[in-house]
Amino acid sequence: MRASFIVIVFMAAACGLACGERRSKREQPRAIAAGDCLAALDDAALKEAQRKTQTAAPRERAAAWVSAGHAFVRIARTRTQPELYAHVQACAGRALEAAPADTDALHLQGIVMMDAHRFGEARELAERLIALDADDVAAWGLLSDASLELGNTADAVRAAQRMLDLKPSLLSYGRAAHLRFIGGDVQGALELYSLAINAGRHLKDREPSAWMMVEAAQLFLARGDVIGAEAGFDAALREVPGYAPALAGKRRAAAVRAGNAQAKL
Repeated sequence: MRASFIVIVFMAAACGLACGERRSKREQPRAIAAGDCLAALDDAALKEAQRKTQTAAPRERAAAWVSAGHAFVRIARTRTQPELYAHVQACAGRALEAAPADTDALHLQGIVMMDAHRFGEARELAERLIALDADDVAAWGLLSDASLELGNTADAVRAAQRMLDLKPSLLSYGRAAHLRFIGGDVQGALELYSLAINAGRHLKDREPSAWMMVEAAQLFLARGDVIGAEAGFDAALREVPGYAPALAGKRRAAAVRAGNAQAKL
C-alpha cells in the first residue's frame, strides 16, 4: 500500500507556528582554504574521507570531497557544533570545482544553503535538480524543507509526499512526521516517527535514528508525558552515546519533572 500522509488539515494557527517565527539568520559560513578544510577531528570516517581526497583519481575527487562534507555534517549534528558547516561549505566548493554538475555535490551544497538560511536559493536548487531528474528523492526533500521555511506549507507537503512515494525511508517518514505535527496531529506524527526509526535500523550512521528518537521524545514532553520523553532521550543516547540533542532533551525533561514536583508541594 502506498504510504500517504497528505490527508492533513492545516489550520492558520498551525501554519503560523511553522512559518511565522523565523530563527535569527546566522552569518553565512565562511569558505575555508582548501588546506584547512579537513580539520583534525578525532573521527574515523572523517580521517578516511581526508585520505581519499588526497589520493583519489581526478574523476573520483568530487565523490571524496562529498564524503568529507557529509562526515562534517554528521559531526556537526552529533555534537551540536553548527560552526562546522563552514567546513561543509568548503568541501562542497571543492567537489563542485572538480565536477560542477555532480548531483551529490549539489545536494551537499543544498545542505549548506539550508544551514545558512538561504532558503530561496535552496528552493531554486531543488527545482533545478528535479527538472534534471523527477525521481531525485533528495531534491524533493530539499524542496520540502525550503518551501516550509519560506512559509509555503502546501508546497512542503506536496514535495514531502512525492519523496515518500518515491522512497519510504527514515528521511521521508521524518519529514512526514514533522508536517503532521505542524498540522496538529501529534499522534499521527508519533506513528510516523516510529516508522522513521524502524526504517533507519539498518543504517550504519546511527545519528539520523537518534535524531528521530529525540524528535519523538519532544512530542511526548510537549504533551506532559515526562516518562515517555525520558525513555525516548535515553534510547537516542543508546544509539549515539553523548548525543548532544538527547542530553539537552533530558535536561528539559528534568526541569519539567522538577516543576511538576514543586507544583504538588
